Amino acid sequence: MIQGRILLLGARRRYDEIVQTVGPATGVDGQADVLLVAANVLATSPAHRDQAIGLCDRAATLAPENAAVLLLLGDLEYQRGDAAAAQRAYRAVLERQPALPVALNNLAWVLAAEGKDSEAALTLARQAVAHVPTDPNFRDTLAFVLRQA
Repeated sequence: MIQGRILLLGARRRYDEIVQTVGPATGVDGQADVLLVAANVLATSPAHRDQAIGLCDRAATLAPENAAVLLLLGDLEYQRGDAAAAQRAYRAVLERQPALPVALNNLAWVLAAEGKDSEAALTLARQAVAHVPTDPNFRDTLAFVLRQA
């Protein structure tokens, strides 16, 4: 029920109401799945990126094995310009699911974009493409990594 309300509010671009809906006083603070839905919706609004990151942090504390939370956190941190935090989030995903292609790909991109550890970036990008060779995003990352090296 609450997730549907969050999605409806997001469709209407009523982001401040989403923040209120998942606030500590509402009782959903302990529901990682609800926080993840809210964070995903808030992530579509650059003005609410910090709130989305905060919700991801709360959800990750509640469900530390949830790769979706950590992936979104990595994406949001990178969008915010914090490449180190993005790397930590993607590495945390890979500790839990070492062969998750999207985490391999995203970490490879961040490493290459930052000009750090080009060998690791190349290995990660190749692993992502090996898992899903038809994904154009993964192939694009591999090309980007090769160009940066």
